[in-house]
Amino acid sequence: MAAILASTFGLLIVSGATGAAIGLLLASARVPNGDSPPALSRRSITWLAVTIALAAVAGADVATWLIARGEGGTLGLIDYLLTTFELVIPTEAAVAALAAAWGSSAGPIQR
Repeated sequence: MAAILASTFGLLIVSGATGAAIGLLLASARVPNGDSPPALSRRSITWLAVTIALAAVAGADVATWLIARGEGGTLGLIDYLLTTFELVIPTEAAVAALAAAWGSSAGPIQR
């Protein structure tokens, strides 16, 4: 299991789990509370979840670059990410966004 998570495929799993968790947590904002209507619409929840998931992926990528730079790396942010991870970065963002959209639409069913 550790070998899978240590590879770049593990990044896709983690980004998907993060996106789904964000979407599921935000979905509770569209559940009516007593007689009051939901705090946010379904569309607003979905866009907010996708935005937060993409920001989380971007923050993780910048943190990875900062750690590599602190260990003696000399490449710039974009060069490092493209050289090290190639197409994993956009795939990671897409997986996180799709999982967040799914999580926000499949959120808690309450009455």
